[in-house]
Amino acid sequence: MITVALHHKTQYRYDRPVTLGPQVVRLRPAAHTRTRVQSYALKVAPAGHFINWQQDPFGNWLARLVFPEPVREFSVEVNLTAEMSVINPFDFFVEPWAEALPFAYPPELARELAPYLSVEDDSPALEAFVAGLPAAAPSTVNFLVDLNARLQREISYLVRMDPGVQTPEQTLALASGSCRDSAWLLVQIVRKLGLAARFVSGYLIQLKADIEPLGGEAWEQVREQGFAVSRLDLGSPAHFLYPTAMTATHPAMTDYAARSFTPGRPIIEAAFDLTRRIKADFVYDSESTDVRTLAIDAFEARHGVCQDFAQIMIAGLRGLGFAAAYVSGYLRTYPVPGRPRLEGADATHAWVDLWCGPQVGWIGFDPTNALVVADEHIVLAKGRDYSDVAPIGGVVLGSGEQVIKVGVDVVPLEMELALPA
Repeated sequence: MITVALHHKTQYRYDRPVTLGPQVVRLRPAAHTRTRVQSYALKVAPAGHFINWQQDPFGNWLARLVFPEPVREFSVEVNLTAEMSVINPFDFFVEPWAEALPFAYPPELARELAPYLSVEDDSPALEAFVAGLPAAAPSTVNFLVDLNARLQREISYLVRMDPGVQTPEQTLALASGSCRDSAWLLVQIVRKLGLAARFVSGYLIQLKADIEPLGGEAWEQVREQGFAVSRLDLGSPAHFLYPTAMTATHPAMTDYAARSFTPGRPIIEAAFDLTRRIKADFVYDSESTDVRTLAIDAFEARHGVCQDFAQIMIAGLRGLGFAAAYVSGYLRTYPVPGRPRLEGADATHAWVDLWCGPQVGWIGFDPTNALVVADEHIVLAKGRDYSDVAPIGGVVLGSGEQVIKVGVDVVPLEMELALPA
């Protein structure tokens, strides 16, 4: 098991009292992060503020803060722990009367399980699907494993961040859906078979990527597929195909990106090549840009920070016709061998999500570090460019100077290998 602790503090100090307008804070891990968050706490100072949690159009968590009195200081502090572990999913036993299908629950247990036996979204399509399943099976566990695998094969996975769950009829008709759509379909199928099932939401920890780091369909095919998508759910590529003020397309950036996309090259391989080229061709310089720097300006300067490199890559990809999103979050870093970790040495980070086709979906690329995004990255928010996902945004009324201090720590708490029994 691997457990990491993350501490992030952003602090503003003013040389005289100022009036703060509503402040919007995006520092809570988004629902689409692959890391299971064990605990989360947000601390805001000064006291006496009002907080309301909201979600934006991209499914990100927003904390809206209102300060009724003038302040001399404003700070936001986040503490969370994220855990990754390996378990044996078959570490259980089955009652003898439930080892084979069909079976009936004992009367008292059936009464207790009544809410989980009720079919809530029945339809002719669901009825037809269940009618096509075997009426009996010698092993209940094997039957459920096979049913689960069948749905995985027949229902294409889509990242669908809009609220609500598709009905089983919709999911069967579309042959696609998000994890919750497929889960709700499976719940209703097994309930119709007389098995108690409940819907569970939570986090998925992947210790190994579910795709090879390089590959995918040819980029030309993916580009056509992106423009053909008509749905407008939050995971749709349609939201991320077009330029923004900060990521306006430019022939120079489009030509730069195009050198990685040779004819017929797999989309992931081409994108990773572009990721590595940006890392090699640009200089990381924290003094060269600020949060208002446009992608073209950083591109021409060949200097910048993670925000700039992400927006350069996005502008180049969109110039070629790809759906690319800006992602903010945290990156676990490592000290120089032989030297202790420096407190506050970690930082908020930015990278790119690229839509790699309907089968693969969104893949993260980190041009600052020439990485395919994996377990070291913790997602906070996703948008079209930096302005959609700025960690803190608001208005300050007053004059004078301010000082901002930001410190982030991502610290391993436990590293223990848990092997299945």
